[in-house]
Order: sequence, then structure tokens, then C-alpha cells
Amino acid sequence: NKIQETTGQQDRLERIKKDLEGKNHFEVLGIGKASKASDAKRSYFEFAKAFHPDKLPPNATPEVRQLTTEIFNKMSA
Repeated sequence: NKIQETTGQQDRLERIKKDLEGKNHFEVLGIGKASKASDAKRSYFEFAKAFHPDKLPPNATPEVRQLTTEIFNKMSA
């Protein structure tokens, strides 16, 4: 049902946000400091496709929108 799906999505986003706290840019993107620029670019675009706030469905809750925006901002910093 939709309530469980939304709750599950929100829980998942909260875990991801918590996991990103305190990580540097390389760790957020899942690459090493010695990685090539092309690796960083590829990782960024994969992350952006998954977490861009514009990708959310119109019926997404405000909490899910906020979490997605915070994760995207952290990744984009």
C-alpha cells in the first residue's frame, strides 16, 4: 500500500542521509582521492539520476522531498 511504500522510502532516505554525514566529497561519491576526473563525473551523474529532487513523483511527501533535497545538496557540494 502507498503508506507503507512512502514510509519505506522515507526510512531509506534517512539511512542514506545519516550514512553521508561526515563524509568528504570523495567518500560521498564512492571514489578514492586518486580517482580520475572521469570517474568522479560518472559517479556524480549516477548519483544525480538517483537522487535529483525533480525525479520525485508529484505525490511525494514533503518529508521525502526534503530528505532527497538534502542528500542531493550534500552530493552536489
